[in-house]
Amino acid sequence: MDDTPPDLTGATTYVVTGQANAVDRWHVLPDSTVVYERRPGEFEEARVLTASTLRNRPLWVEVPADGAGASPADTSNFDTATQSQVRHTPE
Repeated sequence: MDDTPPDLTGATTYVVTGQANAVDRWHVLPDSTVVYERRPGEFEEARVLTASTLRNRPLWVEVPADGAGASPADTSNFDTATQSQVRHTPE
């Protein structure tokens, strides 16, 4: 990618579960393109991970759109017994 930051409008952001100091983030755009953010503000198109891998594997957890619980160490929505992401739905 060039030096212009990508438009992340509508993107879903994922981080690695349980890595407290990780800064890596993967952004899945609405067209399923995956943008890898190596450090804050340093972007490149992901070459290895696909959108379906990020969505369906327990190693990555979705960062809420409002940023709450955005810490990569936050595993509150990760069920270690089943090794799967738990989606919380408001009642």
